[in-house]
Amino acid sequence: MRHLVVIASLFAMLISGCVAEEADTTATSTPAATPETRPNILLIIGDDMGFSDVGAFGSEVATPNIDALASEGLSFTNFHVGATCSPTRSLLLTGVDNHRNGLGNMHEFLTDEQRGQPGYEGYLNKDVVTVVQLMRDVGYSTYMAGKWHLGADEGYRPHDRGFDQTYSLLQGAGSNYGSTSAGEGEGSDLTFTSNGAIVDRPEGIHSNELYADKLIGFLDPEQNADKPFFAYLSLQTAHWPHQAPRNYIDKYRDVYSAGWDVIREQRIEKMKSLGILSADHPVSPRFPGVPPWDTLPPEAKVAQANTMAAYGGMIDHMDVHIGRVIDHLKETGQYDNTIIIYMTDNGPDWSQPNVGAGEPWYNANYPKTAVEDIGVRGSFSSYGPPWAQVTAAHLNGFKTFSTEGGLRVPFIIRYPEWIESGQTDEFVFVTDLSATLLEVAGAVHPGTSYKGRKVFPMNAKSILPLMRGQTSSHRGADDWLGYELFGNSAIFHGDYKALRLGAWLKSAGVEDAGEWRLYDLKSDPSELFNLGEREPERLAEMVAKYAEYSESMGVIDVPADFDPVSIIAGGK
Repeated sequence: MRHLVVIASLFAMLISGCVAEEADTTATSTPAATPETRPNILLIIGDDMGFSDVGAFGSEVATPNIDALASEGLSFTNFHVGATCSPTRSLLLTGVDNHRNGLGNMHEFLTDEQRGQPGYEGYLNKDVVTVVQLMRDVGYSTYMAGKWHLGADEGYRPHDRGFDQTYSLLQGAGSNYGSTSAGEGEGSDLTFTSNGAIVDRPEGIHSNELYADKLIGFLDPEQNADKPFFAYLSLQTAHWPHQAPRNYIDKYRDVYSAGWDVIREQRIEKMKSLGILSADHPVSPRFPGVPPWDTLPPEAKVAQANTMAAYGGMIDHMDVHIGRVIDHLKETGQYDNTIIIYMTDNGPDWSQPNVGAGEPWYNANYPKTAVEDIGVRGSFSSYGPPWAQVTAAHLNGFKTFSTEGGLRVPFIIRYPEWIESGQTDEFVFVTDLSATLLEVAGAVHPGTSYKGRKVFPMNAKSILPLMRGQTSSHRGADDWLGYELFGNSAIFHGDYKALRLGAWLKSAGVEDAGEWRLYDLKSDPSELFNLGEREPERLAEMVAKYAEYSESMGVIDVPADFDPVSIIAGGK
C-alpha cells in the first residue's frame, strides 16, 4: 500500500495533460440543419472521474439528472479522450492533435528537448482555430462557465478564443470553495476571469453551484431569441481536492464502509445488468499493492470510507447543479431545442499530493485534517489507487496512462428529435466531437487559413451519421488513430490497440514499461490478454503506423531518465 502511495505521489502535479489525433479523416462540412432550425448545444464536462462514476454507467452514487440524459439519449461505452485534463480540452475545442495545438506536453513537465518547440507551448497556441470561434462566426452565441486550463495570459483566455460571455478558472484545480491553489508549485491563489478580466472569486460557494449560477445567468431566453447558443459547463468535479457540503458526504459514509472490494464488484455487476459488459466478462485482479479491504484495521476503514464518501458526495452535488441548469432550460422554453452532452475529460486520478513530502503545505493551507472532516470546506481529500480502481471498474490503469483506464470515459448525448435512445460500443475519439459540433452548427472548418493566419486543419470525423442511425459503423479499415504523452503511447485500428508505457516508468515499478503490447478491445476492454506474441505481424504493423503518426505530428520523446519528481522538486 505504501509503495502505491509513493508511486501515486509522483503524479500529484498532473492537473492536466494528454494527447492524440486522427489519421485519414476530415471534418464533415454538410450542415445538419438550416440556420432557422439549428439546435442549441449544452456541453457538460466532468473532471478526473472514473468510467463507472455515474449511475447510468454502474455507480451507486445518486446522479438522477445525468441518468435521465442517458435514458433519453445515446450512451457511448467506447469513447476515448486524452489521459489528462488540458490536452483533452485542447483536442475537444480544436479537433487538432495536441502536438500541433500546443499541448504536446504539460507546461509543468516540458523537457529541455521540448521547451520552445512548436506544439510544445504548454497552452492552446494560435496555430489552431477553436470550434467555438467557428460556431460564433456562423451565428451562435457562445458561453462558458468553469475550468479553462488552456492558457492564462491575455490573448489566450476563453474570452479570446471564441466565447462571448465567460466566467472561468484559469488553472487546473484548487479549492472548490475559494481561491486556494491545489499545490505549492501552482502558486498561492487561483485566478478567475469574467469576460477576460481578472475578478475576485466569491468565498464559500461550492464550484458546482458557482459555475451553474454563472451559466444560468448567461442562458437568457430573450438574449438567445434570435440565434442558437453553445454553452460549455466545465466543472472541477471530481478533481482533487474532493470536497462537498457535509450532508452530501454523510449520505455515503455507510455506503463505502463496505470497502473497495465489495463496491467494485457491485459496480461491475451493475454494468453487466446495464449491457455495458457481457455477463461472462472477467474481473481484472486487484491492482498491485492494493490490500484486501478486510485486512485494514478498523480506524483505517473509517478514514478510507470517509475519503470515498467525500468523492461520492462531490459527484452527487455536481449532478444536483447540472439538474438546475437543465431545469432552467425547461422553465425558459429552451430545453426541447437543446442538444445536451455529458462527458468527462480522463480517467480517475490515483495521485495524492497531500500525502508524503507535500503534507506540510497541504496541512497549512487546508487545515481541516480530522477524519470526520474529510471532504468538507477547508480540507484536502484525495483517494489514491484503491478507490481509483473502483471508479475505473473493469478498466486497466488511471489518469496519465495510455491504458483504457486513463483514456475511456462515459459519453452521453440527448436530442430526441435526431437521436434515438440506446447504447453503442463504436470506437469514438474526442476530436470526433469537434467535427460533430461544427456539423450541427452548419459551420465548416477553414482548412489551413483563418482570418489571415495559417492554422492546422481539423483531422476528425463527425459522429452525427452514427447518432442519427444513418450508419452502423464510424470508422473504416483505413482509419488509424495515434496518441502520446510522457512517452505513454497508443495506436488504434479497428478493434485493436497497441500501447507502450514510457520506459522511465520502470523506476516507478511498471515492469513492462517501454515494451509494446497488443489488445483486442472488442473482446478484452480490460486489457488482460496481451496478443503481441500470438499476432506479431499485426503488432509490427501497428508499431510502424505509430512511428508514422509520431513523425507527422512532431512528437518529441521524453528522455529515458525523465523524472517528474525532480521536475516538481525544481519548482515546476
